[in-house]
Amino acid sequence: MAKVIVKAGPAEDPAGPGANRTSRRLYLVSLLSVFVPLCFVFFPLFSANGYVLPGQHLLLLMTENLGSAAGLSVHQRTLLYDGTAPEPATELAETLTYRFSSAFRSESTSPEFMRIHVDTLDAAVTILDGRVAFQDESRYDRYKDLLLFHSRLLLQERLLRRGIDTMVSSLGRFDGVPAYVLGAQYPDMTAAQVWIEKETLRPLRLLIPMTDGQGGVSILEFRYLLWQKNGRLWYPMRIECYEGEHLVREMIVEDMTVDPVFADGAFDIGRLHIRYGEEAFVEEDLQAPDVQRDLEKALEDFKKRFE
Repeated sequence: MAKVIVKAGPAEDPAGPGANRTSRRLYLVSLLSVFVPLCFVFFPLFSANGYVLPGQHLLLLMTENLGSAAGLSVHQRTLLYDGTAPEPATELAETLTYRFSSAFRSESTSPEFMRIHVDTLDAAVTILDGRVAFQDESRYDRYKDLLLFHSRLLLQERLLRRGIDTMVSSLGRFDGVPAYVLGAQYPDMTAAQVWIEKETLRPLRLLIPMTDGQGGVSILEFRYLLWQKNGRLWYPMRIECYEGEHLVREMIVEDMTVDPVFADGAFDIGRLHIRYGEEAFVEEDLQAPDVQRDLEKALEDFKKRFE
């Protein structure tokens, strides 16, 4: 008698032959509904160069990485170049005092003049040869912004005042060093921007567009070099300043003191106005022709060097 062989087919799903296929579709749809929105959230953080941290997070990491201290005193040589000769035209002895993250003071001396500049969160003053010359800052004092503020919020506010869009970040490379670019999409070099070295998370460059009053625009650039740790604090031992391609000044640190004792009233702009304002001089002195000539000449020389 012939044997009848019956091959068992796949067991039927009680819910119907299409139930398994439908379940798989529903699973895939639910998975995509979670994955696709995440792509839209995280896609802007990636580029052809790799992962780019958001600007506010970059500022937080940078300020935390600078270290912690109440203040810092820096003694440095500041070399001024005229843009044509390789040798400096003038050399200043300069003392900087930082009170993190609220006030900055610099005192500069040369054979020709003495200068004091104080900058706080909401005011600034510049004193030249014992008299208030400007209630503002020089463009060349702006290098201190990235070093003074160890608070992300305060630094972000100051950078916004400089025209730096802290919501924009990208990846760039300078002299072979990978860096985060805050305020511009690399390789755009026309916008105000901060460069932060990717590996160390320390400031590398600060670029600020400047107008010349005649419709022209040039880039003022500060480069922060030779970082050194003193106690709990990092600080660059050399800062270079360029206008376009020309080196216009160089700051070389000779000595530093962490947490110095601040002189009484060192950052008090109101007290400085009283001490060095015109009220401190008698009217006859101010009207004397030789005093006026000396003051005007000093201001003119000062503007050429610092403004």
